[in-house]
Amino acid sequence: MRTADLPVRISVVKEMNMEQDPLVSPFYKMLERSDDIPAFLLNSNWNEINRNLSAAVNAVMLGQDAEKLLNKAVEDSEKYMKK
Repeated sequence: MRTADLPVRISVVKEMNMEQDPLVSPFYKMLERSDDIPAFLLNSNWNEINRNLSAAVNAVMLGQDAEKLLNKAVEDSEKYMKK
């Protein structure tokens, strides 16, 4: 059983009081506003966007500058966003 993943069910989040954790609560704020449609179905260019974000997250996990890398990933991905 995987134990490092964040729960995707709000009932589990509440049961574990994870919405109180300042490090993970932003993920659940996003879930509350979600319409249950996966991002890759909403944007035909999702692979490019995901590639940019994944590269930034991987670099951050290796100790590089999070703010700079994530801002760059967003900037690089904006051209793929639907207007």
